[in-house]
Amino acid sequence: MALPREVSISKVRTVTSGVRRLGMEFSTQPTPKGFEKLFDVELPDKGPGGKQVESHKVSRLKARFLKFVIGAGYADFATVFQVQAYSEGV
Repeated sequence: MALPREVSISKVRTVTSGVRRLGMEFSTQPTPKGFEKLFDVELPDKGPGGKQVESHKVSRLKARFLKFVIGAGYADFATVFQVQAYSEGV
């Protein structure tokens, strides 16, 4: 996910379905490269079609690009409905 400029992020909210393991990486480079791992979490199973609403607090992370990695799912398909990054301009 490309951000309009480098920003300080304090929280990331995701709405998914069928995701077992979700990771987030970030980059401060001017192009989307050199990503660093921020977190890798195991999400609870909400059953078929159940939405997983998660908020992940981060320590005032500065980023220009965010990458979300679905490491595993509970079924053959996983869905990302929404991603929100709460930030302030740097």
